[in-house]
Amino acid sequence: SISVCDIPQDPTMPQVQTNFLIPSDLVLKDSEYRLTKPRSTVPKAPPPSPAGSRASSPFQPDRKPRSSN
Repeated sequence: SISVCDIPQDPTMPQVQTNFLIPSDLVLKDSEYRLTKPRSTVPKAPPPSPAGSRASSPFQPDRKPRSSN
């Protein structure tokens, strides 16, 4: 992945001009991609996982034996 910060900004390099035009698209896409992926994966994963995991997790099983006893 190429980051604008990683590329040295030299006035003699023609890429600087291209970087200014590309960053708008790359930054927007990169930011949206990073923000959308983490947020979509993090919130969705925790809620369903805990509910299903806890059922199989040893936490509830430990409580059940105690209640039965």
